Amino acid sequence: LDLDEDPKDLGEKITRTGVEIASVDHPAEGLKKIVVGHILECEDIEGTHLHKCQVDVGEEEPIQIVCGAPNVAAGEDVIVALHGARIAGNEKIKRGKIRGIKSNGMICGLQEIGFEDKVVPAKYADGIFVFPKDTDVKPGEEVYEALGMDDYILDFDITPNRADTLSMEGAAYEVGAIVDEKPKVEPVVLKEDGPDWTNELDVQVDEKLAPKFYLRKISNVKIGESPLWMQRRLWNAGIRPINNVVDVTNYVMLLTGQPMHAYDARTFKDGKLEVRKANKNEKLTLLNDKEVELDPNDIIITDGQKPVMMAGVMGGKNSEVEDDTTDVILESAVFDGTSVRKSALRHANRTEASSRFEKGVNWDNTQKALDMAALLLRNDADGTVNEGEIKATDAQRNPSVVKTTVSYINKVLGTELSRAEMEKIFDQLGFTVAGSEDELVVTIPNRRWDISIPADLVEEVGRIYGYDNLKSTQPLLAETHGGYSAKETAMRRIKDIAQGQGLNLLLNVFFGPVVNAARGVAYQVQGAVTQFSTNFMTAVRPQIIKSYAQGDVKGMMKLVVDSSCFSYYLMWIISFPIMLEADYILKLWLGEYPGHTVSFLNLVLVLCLIQTLKTPRTTVFHATGHIKLTNMVVGSILYAAFPLAYLFLKIVILLSFT
Repeated sequence: LDLDEDPKDLGEKITRTGVEIASVDHPAEGLKKIVVGHILECEDIEGTHLHKCQVDVGEEEPIQIVCGAPNVAAGEDVIVALHGARIAGNEKIKRGKIRGIKSNGMICGLQEIGFEDKVVPAKYADGIFVFPKDTDVKPGEEVYEALGMDDYILDFDITPNRADTLSMEGAAYEVGAIVDEKPKVEPVVLKEDGPDWTNELDVQVDEKLAPKFYLRKISNVKIGESPLWMQRRLWNAGIRPINNVVDVTNYVMLLTGQPMHAYDARTFKDGKLEVRKANKNEKLTLLNDKEVELDPNDIIITDGQKPVMMAGVMGGKNSEVEDDTTDVILESAVFDGTSVRKSALRHANRTEASSRFEKGVNWDNTQKALDMAALLLRNDADGTVNEGEIKATDAQRNPSVVKTTVSYINKVLGTELSRAEMEKIFDQLGFTVAGSEDELVVTIPNRRWDISIPADLVEEVGRIYGYDNLKSTQPLLAETHGGYSAKETAMRRIKDIAQGQGLNLLLNVFFGPVVNAARGVAYQVQGAVTQFSTNFMTAVRPQIIKSYAQGDVKGMMKLVVDSSCFSYYLMWIISFPIMLEADYILKLWLGEYPGHTVSFLNLVLVLCLIQTLKTPRTTVFHATGHIKLTNMVVGSILYAAFPLAYLFLKIVILLSFT
């Protein structure tokens, strides 16, 4: 991509489309007066590990620098911090004397100008960095461009569903869609210039374990240091350069997203290669010198007998490309992602390769990655590309086709985009669109394996169009009106009236049989607590009466009822029954619990009447259930008249029979 936007603004724009940019780094920031120096002379300082060097830094005269690095020597192009320079940690370099010898600067290692230890090539880890011989650098030039420090590095914080951006190609397609620019992805044209080798190796692969498994052979390679352009791309991506063969496999993985591996061809001297699951008690020493006991569920590559690689995770020490390697076999494959993930976790050995296999890779890049690696080895390692390749398994994956409509996308996003606008967005993403009028038939390339349903297309349109451009609107959903049913309204009204008269609600929970002593009938509460028999209310009424009678009746007469029978209570109030016993009224008045059982509804009536006498109210009940405020005196007279008249009538009747 040819980008001319400010890197930080670009990072913000990418983040707003759904792929977070964790940081935007500029390695050269804060550094100054760090140049290329050419060592003209290098003398040992007797009795010390120090060296006195005469260094050409592009000035009229060479400058003298005292250096203690073990790998400093005449004829090298090195990194020099001049007097007044700023290196990593904002440390300032000044002229001074070391062991009495004048030093006018500092010859630097990569760590001293801000590189992390993990990306520094092993040969320079304990000394200064030396530019490769073929590097086009001149004394006095700033080192930033040559070391890749003048560029900006955007750190993509990848989520598992967007593993396509784990490759530079995938990231280019993503950024290109955002800035509306087509990425320039060139095809690989490989010329085979060696003899056919495909009959040299018998390859057996279980397609369930590796649906795609390709091999190529490169002969006569010369193991050495990678060119600087490749090294700087690797260390800027957080990978340590190793040698020109291993670096090629890592570089191709970063570029295409396809993990690769290079075997020393001597590993398969018996002419056999098998991809299978490990046997119990098999062991393998990995490239990081870690010995693992393989699990029967691990996928491994063998030489026909012993394991030489844990597939998709890491190669074995016994198949490593070494300094004396001349022939290499390149592997480009697609392994079962679930098995790779479990193996990496099982052996605590997650790698760049395993993280890609477990999230998914672009099946279209298997061939491209293999050819690209072969081409680079011919160019950078003087290798010969043997004719032919072995495709032990070659499953194909067709591009996904997703159907949706313009109206559906607009409805979900709340937009009014036209079909032409949506087609342009899909074109920016590299998708092809068919269909007519409202219908959209979108073909998704294999590099975007995360898209499979219409909702995915809605997301793509929304994020490229810009979430900030979406209007803030309320979603159009069916309304649900709240409220109570007629029965619920009536019951709540009754409860309000009862509470207004000083009544409380008591909920008794019973287990087992309840006996009505007066009637001699046992009522069983059937099943669980929430399963009540039809006779439960009749059975529970004596218990409610008892609960009430044991309370402080004299202090504040309060009736405890349940809402299911309170409506009956209102009807009894209105009809005013005359089937009560005077002694029962008197006992209740005195707060005594009667020794026999009476009608529950009668009891309710009596309690209410007694309470009315003791606590005058300002309300009266009407048949409709409404409450009408009245004068306190009038209310008291009305409430007291009925029970007093009834009590007087009962006493007269009883006396007439005695």
